[in-house]
Amino acid sequence: MLNTITKPFIRFVEKYYPDPFIFAILLTFVAFIMALIFTETTIIGAIMAWGNGLHGLMAFLAQVAFTLISSTALANTRPVKGLLRRLSELPRNAAAAYALTCFVAAIASWFTWALGLIAGGILARNIQFYAQKRGIKVHYPLLVASAYSGFVIWHMGYSGSAQLLVATAGHPLEKLVGIIPVSATTFAPYNVLGFLFLLVTLPLLMVIIKPKDNDESIRELPREVIAEIDEYSCGIRPAIL
Repeated sequence: MLNTITKPFIRFVEKYYPDPFIFAILLTFVAFIMALIFTETTIIGAIMAWGNGLHGLMAFLAQVAFTLISSTALANTRPVKGLLRRLSELPRNAAAAYALTCFVAAIASWFTWALGLIAGGILARNIQFYAQKRGIKVHYPLLVASAYSGFVIWHMGYSGSAQLLVATAGHPLEKLVGIIPVSATTFAPYNVLGFLFLLVTLPLLMVIIKPKDNDESIRELPREVIAEIDEYSCGIRPAIL
């Protein structure tokens, strides 16, 4: 039923959804116009604030880039890569493939958002590889979506930006809210319960919306791509991502 409901939305997104960069440009202009309407700033003042604000983000952007680079290096170390390969061999049907991908990506995202992105992508590709080797029909777009659906948990975990910010001395809101330790945010009972709830329901949702095994819309990796993947390393090749 859910698969039938989601099909029109999938077709709409595939045909009409614009590049995410378009939204970034539009939101820039929306923020600029709202600043002129709701504040006392001038056009020049708003432009200068945007330029200075962008410059002020450079340190943050460097931190994000370093996190992604280090998480990629961690995911490609022999122990982690071997673990992901062993996990990718576990599913014996399509439902298990979607659920396991989402579950593992969510756990990795809880530790750090970047590891969830990298490990989830690698695991999705690896699981698809072994599934096709066994003749199990797995819809690769949904498998990738399962990996990145687990990413929604990241802000509940160790790398949640808001929790880390308010727990740091000298943060911009310190005079207003003080310093809030992670025991009151990340490890608060309500946050832990929310994390566990999503950890269970997200994989189940991926299983519920999976296409039927005989659905003609199922798209697998092309044979030439599968042929290029080295079974021992399970294809740690950028061109196949």
